[in-house]
Amino acid sequence: MNTKQRKYKSEAMVFLTIILLLSTSRVFSQEKAVLATTEITLKGNAEGGVLTLIKTFNRNANYVSISTKPGESAASVATRLAATINNSDPFEWGGNFEVIAQDGSLTLLGLPGSYAFAGTETGLGIPEPPTSLSGMYDMENEQIILNWQNLVSHFDKIFIVNWELPFPTCSMIAGSEEQYVYELRGRKIGPIYFCIIGIRNGVPSGPGAIYLYSNSQEELFGIPFYNGVAPNWTTWSTGRNANEAGFEQVVRERYVHRADGGRYNPVRKPETKPFSQMIKTMSLGVKAGVWRKFLGLTPGHTYRISARLNTLEMDACKSDWSFSLHAAYNGPGGTDLTVDQLSGLAALPDGSTGPAAGRIAHYGLQATTNGKWVKSSAEIALPAGVDTMTIWVRHSGSDSTGVGIDWVKLEDLSMMSDKSGK
Repeated sequence: MNTKQRKYKSEAMVFLTIILLLSTSRVFSQEKAVLATTEITLKGNAEGGVLTLIKTFNRNANYVSISTKPGESAASVATRLAATINNSDPFEWGGNFEVIAQDGSLTLLGLPGSYAFAGTETGLGIPEPPTSLSGMYDMENEQIILNWQNLVSHFDKIFIVNWELPFPTCSMIAGSEEQYVYELRGRKIGPIYFCIIGIRNGVPSGPGAIYLYSNSQEELFGIPFYNGVAPNWTTWSTGRNANEAGFEQVVRERYVHRADGGRYNPVRKPETKPFSQMIKTMSLGVKAGVWRKFLGLTPGHTYRISARLNTLEMDACKSDWSFSLHAAYNGPGGTDLTVDQLSGLAALPDGSTGPAAGRIAHYGLQATTNGKWVKSSAEIALPAGVDTMTIWVRHSGSDSTGVGIDWVKLEDLSMMSDKSGK
């Protein structure tokens, strides 16, 4: 960790201590105490869609949503969002704190880094989220190393939230960074949840997230999607027009943070994740899907990649269609795979070619999941000099009703088994 990262983390820890003490004592009166607050300033106008504000400190996130109108001003959106929060208490503050909205700015209870945006609203200055968040334990140096990719040219700053018992911590680093080193300092290794968001011009992005064990990492969390795409993932399509493929968030209402005010869902297994990714294609010959990379892996190690797929209601489709899961290591330097490689039109870095290159599972007219979620796995050995792997799904069909993926896990089989994760 560099000097700047240590400085930012020290400052964030001071803020965290303040807010934890306030939360424990349940002192939420604005007249009696000075609270740690976060200011978010929306910019410009809305494009029109659903704007979702997420609390980042829970692995199954609290969130609140409002619908926006095309051209609606930032001031109007902020005022309506503040009113919705004050009327419904979605973040379970449990006191009399009131969100203040003024000229497009919202003042919220909590540390900077406590909130992120999701939903289908892409205006208001909301930046694209970081993608492909990955982590690994460096046993020798007692560190966890996180890597990711920033899609925007730069953030002003990046916040990294991690939840390790007994409470979460938050670190702030420079907005150009794409790596963070978390010092263990002799602490016992156990499962840790990391969430990362970027801030640009006072507006937070959507989050990336990962649940990390000593020898594995998986997407085991409940975070609403940004623009219809799951955290960490990126869309791809061979279509020339955006309307030839669709990407949607599907909600399992019974598994959201507190469905109908019930008991908190800790998302201990993929079956209880509240959100899944749906992919549709609408034109003959178009192939589309989503992909993510796993970064910072160990060259020479063998990894097991697993994911869950569902053909949903495609059993009723009578025309030709296809849905498949693929994985492959990237070339030296970790360059993104091209659309031609993802679609099977160009050779992968290992030299394999054709529709079956890198394929782990395949479904179509003659073979479906019968509407169930099915886990598929494969093992991949990284060659010397390669530290990156890509996993992706490919879908085609002119009258698709949608296929789904809801979970991915990567295990380092060359490391010792993580007993705490079993």
